[in-house]
Amino acid sequence: MNLDAVANVVAIAVNLTVGLRLLSWGRKPDALPERLLGLSLSFDGIEWLLWLLAIYTPAADGSLGSALGFACRAGISASAICLMAFNRVVFRPGSAGALIFAATAGAAMGVGLIGSAAAGDWYGYRVDLPWTWLELGAQAAAFGWTLLESLCCYVKLRRRLAHGLTDAVVVNRVLLWGGYGGALLASHALVALAQYTAGVTGSYPASLDSMMAALTLAACAAVWLAFFAPRAYRDWLRAAPRAPLA
Repeated sequence: MNLDAVANVVAIAVNLTVGLRLLSWGRKPDALPERLLGLSLSFDGIEWLLWLLAIYTPAADGSLGSALGFACRAGISASAICLMAFNRVVFRPGSAGALIFAATAGAAMGVGLIGSAAAGDWYGYRVDLPWTWLELGAQAAAFGWTLLESLCCYVKLRRRLAHGLTDAVVVNRVLLWGGYGGALLASHALVALAQYTAGVTGSYPASLDSMMAALTLAACAAVWLAFFAPRAYRDWLRAAPRAPLA
């Protein structure tokens, strides 16, 4: 089994495990962030499963493969929309600008999906169509927003941690979540590069697959440590010196 397939299987397991656990936590009426994050990760796990079926099974041939590929893209967009909703609720509550940004990016993903489907591009491989770039760009905006908000929040929490006003595990969770957003953003940029290269030359370097797989594994590690960190890791975080950021 190659690294790309391994990363695919790991992404399915981690995203669904963490996502479903968060959804179970989100059954409380006031647990909207947990529900949104659980939905985002669960949609991501489902789209990885659809991609696995579309690429590595006999379903890849024919109309079923096309349907699975399109459903995979829809799953990525659904995950990104839930992620933006989480960002708005947690980092920008009550912000009209954040709401407009999320709604615009979500609409752009939908238009990209519908436009490419109307052109018969079920996998989203047609680099000559604007719909491909509209969809990819809107998804990248969601991941970039996650990275920026998490890093800004991390800086604030580090200052509070230096005065003993917050928990080191919470601070690290925010940093890991920023790493998750950064890994997704970088992986998405490589996907765009691979699609463009394949569209122009008919193929792309296999090294891009390896790089995307490594970023996927890094994102999975960040998610797992953020929500299921072993006790030794949590104890190490709490015992570390609480030096403020410069």
